[in-house]
Amino acid sequence: LAETLGGGAATMALAPLPPRGGGGGGMLFYGHRGASSICPENTEASIRGAFALGADGVEVDIQATKDKQVIVLHDDTLQRTALPWAPGVGEMDCEPYEHLVASPVGSLCFNDVQAVDIGSWKAPEYHAERVVSLKKAFHILREYPGKGILVEVKGGDTSIVPLLREVVEQAQVQPSLVHWIGFDLETMALVKEAFPEFLVFHICQIANCRTPEEASAFIRRARERGLDGVDFPADVNIVSEKEAF
Repeated sequence: LAETLGGGAATMALAPLPPRGGGGGGMLFYGHRGASSICPENTEASIRGAFALGADGVEVDIQATKDKQVIVLHDDTLQRTALPWAPGVGEMDCEPYEHLVASPVGSLCFNDVQAVDIGSWKAPEYHAERVVSLKKAFHILREYPGKGILVEVKGGDTSIVPLLREVVEQAQVQPSLVHWIGFDLETMALVKEAFPEFLVFHICQIANCRTPEEASAFIRRARERGLDGVDFPADVNIVSEKEAF
């Protein structure tokens, strides 16, 4: 797997993935937060945009709201991607609007989060883009047969794991098309326990994986916790056929 990051790529050094639809192997390309170089990240437009460009799948980030809705969002607030306040923005005064976008989404309800324009910062034509739920992202995925999704579970947020099971059951997603990724090993081990039929990968931070020896140790720890693979930086000094497996 290769996850496109605009100027570069993050390669996934994994155990061999089962071929989709009985086809052969080969590298798969996933859009980081969707088609985030041209669309507002982690939005419906970005997900559909990646598929329109021919990506094999998308990567998204998730958070949980106060009312236990799993949403697609990278940061723990809306501040970075929200449209700055101006008269008429958000249909509220400046102070409550700025408080809303600066508040952790875990303290907000889903309806509050959806009131915020998270598309116009990228371009005016995306003014209608709002935060989508993970369930909605899964439903979009079903419109594109054979496409996949990498879902990044934020480190240490173990309370989200039971919510993920509920979303998966409601959306009736295929395990072969949804993979879970995350930086926190303990969290990802819990995800694997909850989803034994899904592939779960541990993401390696660059600072923790600077040599082939560190890479090998990282792989060993992931295997010991029952995970299916790891995500390495695209660095030829640490990723090779000899060292990775």
